[in-house]
Parts: sequence; structure tokens; C-alpha cells
Amino acid sequence: MIAQKDENGFMTVEQANMRFINVLQLAYMTSSLNKNGEYVIPHSTMKMIETELDFNSLETTEKKIINAQIKRYRKRKSYLFWSEILNSGHYDSYEEAKEILIMIDQKSSGMHQSMTQKRYSTESMFLALDDYFGTNKLIVTPNRFLTRNVKKRKLNKKGKKCKSKKKSTKKTATTQKSTSCDQLF
Repeated sequence: MIAQKDENGFMTVEQANMRFINVLQLAYMTSSLNKNGEYVIPHSTMKMIETELDFNSLETTEKKIINAQIKRYRKRKSYLFWSEILNSGHYDSYEEAKEILIMIDQKSSGMHQSMTQKRYSTESMFLALDDYFGTNKLIVTPNRFLTRNVKKRKLNKKGKKCKSKKKSTKKTATTQKSTSCDQLF
């Protein structure tokens, strides 16, 4: 079932909930029990879940969406790969480390099977650089369908919401001035 979106590209709450239930069912149905008695979810399923979370979120503000995305970035295998290289390399400057990581990324570009995977790897690389050097250069741009422009009601001077005025349904009589000189009575 393809989710129907409104003219702004948003799903209804019911559709979003159904979509998340489908993700939970996917994780449950594809998981398997290992020797230790723990359930294991396949890597391919985790990729699908990661993509779903990137394009659908329950967060409402852009700041919260970005923070949630950064938390997910740190759980990616690519983030662990880049941070392991940085920790074992003992780099002195951000630029030196960035050049080396970009060179490694270009050499290993055959590993990525799609543009989305390439983007995920690059985002993870820059987050690992930021974490290693304590910088904040990563620019996270959430999907445009995640941020909604919610109109807020204007507050009056006392900080209370203004009551909406109801239209009157009563008919009113109109009076007109007569231009003639004749008396009515």
C-alpha cells in the first residue's frame, strides 16, 4: 500500500502509524534466533529501517529532527569504519584527516550500490571528523517532508490566545436617506 500524501507531501497520522507498524513487522518477521538465544535482524532489513526513519519522523521541530538523525548516523557501520580509521591514524589537523578519508572514500566507492549509500557514507565520514576533532562542520539537511510549517496563533498583549469572532447570522435592516422632498406622512 502506497501512502497517500497531501498537497504539501505529508501523510496523515494514521498512515504514518501504519507505516511504522509495517517497519516493526518487517523487523520481527526477518529476525532470527542465534545460538545465544538473542534475536538478530539482518543487515538488509536494518538498511530499510534506516531509510524509512530518514524519510519519516515523529519529531516536530527541525532541531529535534537533526539531533535524531545525528544519533542514527553514529550507529551506522560507515561511522564506525571512519572513526576507527581516525582513532588509529592519530591525525594532527582536520584538513589532513579529511583529505585522507576522502581519498579512502574515492578508492572504495565501488562498495556503494546506490547514491543513498554514498550519501550515508559521506555524512558518517564528516560526523566522525567532527567527533574526532570536536568541530561542528557537518551540515545536516533533513528531508523537506520532515519539517512542517505549523502556523501559530497570534497572542494578544497579555499573552493569551485571541478568541475567534463568530459571524453573526442575524439579518440587519439597513436605512437609507431619502433624497426626495416628499413627506411620508
